Amino acid sequence: GIMCFSGFTAQAPAIEALMKSSPDTTVVIDHWGFFRQPATGGLLGDAGVNDEEAWEKLLALAQYPQVYVKVSALFRVSGEPWPHEDLKLRLQQLLKAFGSYRLMWGSDWPFVTIGGNTPTS
Repeated sequence: GIMCFSGFTAQAPAIEALMKSSPDTTVVIDHWGFFRQPATGGLLGDAGVNDEEAWEKLLALAQYPQVYVKVSALFRVSGEPWPHEDLKLRLQQLLKAFGSYRLMWGSDWPFVTIGGNTPTS
């Protein structure tokens, strides 16, 4: 898988070039492409922002049938606490673009902290 912890936008051209030059290569984009930055946790309030350019580039990769997206780390890509209502529309967009067969659930279990700093109970 490809984990774009520092953001997806800068990595998207290389991923697309790989898809074009190696169409038999399967690629899994981890954690929704980390479209929300910084990726240390979505519970940062105003310190975290959604990179809409990164989101559009992620959706554009749906044209390559060998690209899959891992739907994981909801607490890192949501700007809201559980149940992460702000991700509903984005999940619908992923489903429409990639289809359910190219989305992979990731539980992120076990993890140590939620939102980067808060110990889990």
